[in-house]
Amino acid sequence: MDGEFGGERAGGAREGRAHHHSQGGTADVLIGFRMRRARESLGASRQALARAIGDAGAHDVMCMERGWKRPTAIQVARAAEFLGVPLAYLFMDVRSLEDDARARAAAHLAEEIFALPDEQLAGIRRCVAAVVATHRGESS
Repeated sequence: MDGEFGGERAGGAREGRAHHHSQGGTADVLIGFRMRRARESLGASRQALARAIGDAGAHDVMCMERGWKRPTAIQVARAAEFLGVPLAYLFMDVRSLEDDARARAAAHLAEEIFALPDEQLAGIRRCVAAVVATHRGESS
């Protein structure tokens, strides 16, 4: 009988699993990478993220960020909420990692542009139109 003598616990988790590092799958590594990137962008510590997750310590967060420990669904949801990112961000396709920095930079630039007064925004629109036209080989 596995359940009582060191095999599986209720819910199917093996005893001691949280204390052993295993090689995570691609999804584990990706989720961890995104959690770390968002945490660092926020300027939050691993301990702060661990408190937000609720049932993890800073070491657990480090293991999750490195893909050594698989976070539970509720841990991922709590992490996304604390980090201020959509849950989908933590699960985006691995191939989109290269585009991630550009997307964040574009979003940040858009926020700054929309904060400008209307007359400056009109000037930026003209500049962007000229750059796009030049890029396409059109004349202004």
